[in-house]
Amino acid sequence: MSKERIRIFYRKNLKMSAGKLASQSVHAALMLRGALSSMDCIVFGVSDYKFRQMVKNIPGVKVFADAGKTEVAPGTETCLAYIEEVDDRDE
Repeated sequence: MSKERIRIFYRKNLKMSAGKLASQSVHAALMLRGALSSMDCIVFGVSDYKFRQMVKNIPGVKVFADAGKTEVAPGTETCLAYIEEVDDRDE
């Protein structure tokens, strides 16, 4: 049997505070169509290189760009999110 889960990746080099990281991750997840509150959600930190590769290569990925009012410059892409199909037998 399979199910879906949300995967979120953030840019480690931005060195966001814990609160900023949490809010950016939620913003990214909220951009996903079909995301449900009952889905598992996993958050990972990745390098800028890995972040760019994922943006280019993952179908349906959503990238969140910050408004720039607190810790990062306006338009900074902080997080990406997508819904992944998983086989729950693998967990």
